[in-house]
Amino acid sequence: MYNQEDEIEMFFREQEGNIDKPEPEPENDPDDGLPSIMRALNEPPKYDSQPSAFPTGGFSPDESEEDTVPGFATIEHGGFHSSGTARYDRHKELQEQLEYNEKISRCTVLSKKYMQMFLILMAGIALNIASTVLTNIASNFPEFYTGARLFMIVIAIGSVVISVLYGMILIGLGNYHLEFKTAGIYYMISSACNAVYNSMTGAALVAFSILGAVFSVLYVLKFAVGMSNSFDNVASYMAVSWETFKKVFSYVYGGIVICTLLCFFPILNILALIALLILSIAAIGVSIWQIALVLRSSNVMKQYSGMIHA
Repeated sequence: MYNQEDEIEMFFREQEGNIDKPEPEPENDPDDGLPSIMRALNEPPKYDSQPSAFPTGGFSPDESEEDTVPGFATIEHGGFHSSGTARYDRHKELQEQLEYNEKISRCTVLSKKYMQMFLILMAGIALNIASTVLTNIASNFPEFYTGARLFMIVIAIGSVVISVLYGMILIGLGNYHLEFKTAGIYYMISSACNAVYNSMTGAALVAFSILGAVFSVLYVLKFAVGMSNSFDNVASYMAVSWETFKKVFSYVYGGIVICTLLCFFPILNILALIALLILSIAAIGVSIWQIALVLRSSNVMKQYSGMIHA
């Protein structure tokens, strides 16, 4: 039996060097004495039982899409995008669709209005030609004076009606471009001055004639600006055509005014009269050009509305 005496005897024997200090027995090591770093490498990773504070981009089998982080939607490859971005994209898409439909509607309406103006302008030309012919008949053939005079009254009433319609169309187009509304007002004033001029005699004729001419020029200039602006983001070449028309119109009628003033100078009056004749022919050409541009504008608007609708 191991007792205190044996322990004392062993102590003295160790002091005398007769026996070695016993080595501690190695513990049962499953890695057979591998270094600690090797054991650390061989050990399986330990995971924290606490859930991660960040989304991992997918769900566990027991987890549904509704259990993910609020405000995010999972997409392919584990990415996320904000639901606010999706709502913004949808709002932008609806806004673009609204602008698209509005553009189709605007081009369709403008095409119809331009065609109506073209028809009214052609009707006005026809009435002016008929009035000129009837005036010559009444002057040269007294026996037809009564009938010609009656037809001239009808033509005058028709001219007033189509002038009012034309002015109302222009004012209505002011909902799309303000220049049309201003042009419509100028046109109505010019028509009123011409009507007074045709029904009055005396010194007032000169004043109303000048006023009618001034407002007629202002109407054409504003009308050209409105037509040019209506083709922004539609057909740039038509906008350029109307700008060119405006410049040519300004040069022609500006030259007419200057040559008219030069007619009062004794030396320059002959050259001024020749220039007036040339500019008068140019003014007729500009008027025909204006009507042709109105017709072309209607066709271009119609083609463009059909193209974007398709």
